Amino acid sequence: MPAIGSGNLLTAEFTENGQTTTYSSDDEEQSETIATIAGGYGAMTLTDLASYHATAEELTTFGLDEASRTTVTLTYQESSSDSSDSDSGDSEEEDSGSLTYTLYLGSDSGDGTRYVQVQDSDLVYLVSSDVLNNLLGIGNSTEE
Repeated sequence: MPAIGSGNLLTAEFTENGQTTTYSSDDEEQSETIATIAGGYGAMTLTDLASYHATAEELTTFGLDEASRTTVTLTYQESSSDSSDSDSGDSEEEDSGSLTYTLYLGSDSGDGTRYVQVQDSDLVYLVSSDVLNNLLGIGNSTEE
């Protein structure tokens, strides 16, 4: 996983049911949300595996098929500590030195976790729903 924090997170884009919501660090009104998203990402660990090589049937069961999943795309500036490539996850270089990292969030597993898959990976993880709520910018939200 790349090192992404509130200091280098540029945008966070969430797509669910065909609807996309984008938060930008350039928008001062969204700075708290960007910090919450970065905090959720920073607290997330991809260690608890649900499947090593998820089949199409498993992806559907996990809520990770294209029709069901939530897509999270984080665009960030590479920091000096990110000089080595990670073999886990999608980090595509965009214009002006920014990179993207894309995760898919699936359904609730029934034990306080949700299924998570990194783009271009067959691995499916279980991650705390509370951590993912922060990643989605809804943890401890005071927005009206």
